[in-house]
Amino acid sequence: MQNTPKKAVVPCPICSHKFIPEAFHIERIIMDIREDGHGTYVVEDRNVMNKIAIRPSNHIRKVWITNCPQCNYVLRFTAEVAKKELNELEGRKISSFNEFGTSYFYNLYSYPKPYMDYTDYYNEAITNIKSEIEKSLEALNINEWGLLCRGFLSAKNIDPFKFLIRFYANLENYCNSSLDNSKEKDMHQKIKESGFPQQLEDNLEDIRKLRNKVVHESYDLNHGDAEVIKNAFLAYLSYLISSELAKLNLISQVENLEYKFINKKSLLWEIRRFLQVDLGEILKFQGYEHNFLKPILDDLGIPN
Repeated sequence: MQNTPKKAVVPCPICSHKFIPEAFHIERIIMDIREDGHGTYVVEDRNVMNKIAIRPSNHIRKVWITNCPQCNYVLRFTAEVAKKELNELEGRKISSFNEFGTSYFYNLYSYPKPYMDYTDYYNEAITNIKSEIEKSLEALNINEWGLLCRGFLSAKNIDPFKFLIRFYANLENYCNSSLDNSKEKDMHQKIKESGFPQQLEDNLEDIRKLRNKVVHESYDLNHGDAEVIKNAFLAYLSYLISSELAKLNLISQVENLEYKFINKKSLLWEIRRFLQVDLGEILKFQGYEHNFLKPILDDLGIPN
């Protein structure tokens, strides 16, 4: 049995127009089966009663309903059906009944929407986009960056030395993975050749010099140094995330969707919300949304 709606157009049996349903809704069939001491009654439309001796094999209880946008013909598909089956469990009393000495009961079967409607196509589009974003963030080892953010940026008293050492190690790993023959180059060359924007390159060069002072000159970091490290780290992390997400061409994806009925403005809102909530939950530091996320969204062209 099909468990999910089919991704296909619906052919109208009246005008032959093929369409994607705007929506489906459930309609309950006004039909019930009742029993008295003499037999079984089938009640249709709550008006006509026909006395019968044998209950029907199938009893449709609910249907999915939609209409053709061309001719307004109403289409119905089974949503729930009760099927008469042999009662093979001893002691079953609820809903069981006898016919000519044989015990039966009605078993309910539910069926999903037969075709995807507008909501399904919208959900598919945003799910695919979110999946691409998640894969891009995973490629950055975003959870590792999240540990660094939560461990230092969220703390009231930041240990600038530990923060600097871990930040520098991550930066060096990134440069090594981005460059050929990285073992033959010093860190100054690596930063210079990694293609960072000039302002970020200058900030990272300051971090390199600060790290060397600490390691080689036993320099004690002060509060001002801690701010320099923090600001450089956030600029660097913002650059990594923005650059990785830019590869997805999110605006282009939304603008060029195959199905024009999908609300593009709503999709962009969903993307922004996803980055606001899900990425924010990983990084978790004060000022994330306004000072960190907003510039990334601006770079990507996603409205706030």
